[in-house]
Amino acid sequence: TGDDSLPSAVIFRDSFTDWMLDFMAEHFRRVTFLWSTALHKDVIEAEQPDIVLQQVVDRFLLRAPLT
Repeated sequence: TGDDSLPSAVIFRDSFTDWMLDFMAEHFRRVTFLWSTALHKDVIEAEQPDIVLQQVVDRFLLRAPLT
């Protein structure tokens, strides 16, 4: 949104998040969506977000959280 009072975010997602992309984007100054079931430390370090979310279907939560 560009609203400086809002936080920035990196959101790791899968196809089950498609329906909520527009809704989520409204609540952040800047948001980076990545289609990935794993968290990527290099992206988090590069973006320096205020919030990191992992929004994936539960069957993908069996993987190690950081790659």
